Amino acid sequence: MAELLDAAEAVLAEHGYEAATMSAVARRAGASIGSLYQFFPNKAALAAALRNRYAKEYDESCGKLEEKLETVNPRRLVDHLITLNLVFVETHPAFVALLDAPHSTRISEALRVRLRDRFARLVRERRPRMSKEKAGQVAMVTLHILRGLNQLYAEAPAARRSGLVAEFRAVLSEYLGSIMRLET
Repeated sequence: MAELLDAAEAVLAEHGYEAATMSAVARRAGASIGSLYQFFPNKAALAAALRNRYAKEYDESCGKLEEKLETVNPRRLVDHLITLNLVFVETHPAFVALLDAPHSTRISEALRVRLRDRFARLVRERRPRMSKEKAGQVAMVTLHILRGLNQLYAEAPAARRSGLVAEFRAVLSEYLGSIMRLET
């Protein structure tokens, strides 16, 4: 199954979601179309599986950041979050194509909750008296800001990317700074 997802990643990155076909994925994987359909009944299911794979990898990357949090200067938290996201976008070739995939291919609810809870822990690490509900809300907003950065960054011409990153850095710094009293 991993080889099928690797092939799907390559095909999606090369052709985009709309133009990618199950036949192209099977050819790229060196598998029969029947084998592909055995695991994935359609392109949306394949995209959902790839999104879940990406979400798990992103969650692992966030876990590494969470482990380093004790040694991270609060001012640098925003830089680490943005860098983590940019590296992720640049190292996952089908990321842009998956932006065009149907809403039905979203990551699983369990993964969304795990990511939100991880970010909520990061917030509560800085503001221990914050309620779990408020930390969860801050986490959701932070994740949506980062998702906006990911999409604009991935779609922008290379010459405009640094300006976009600076704008998102300012937004996230102001937002988290106002909530967690980070130095900006």
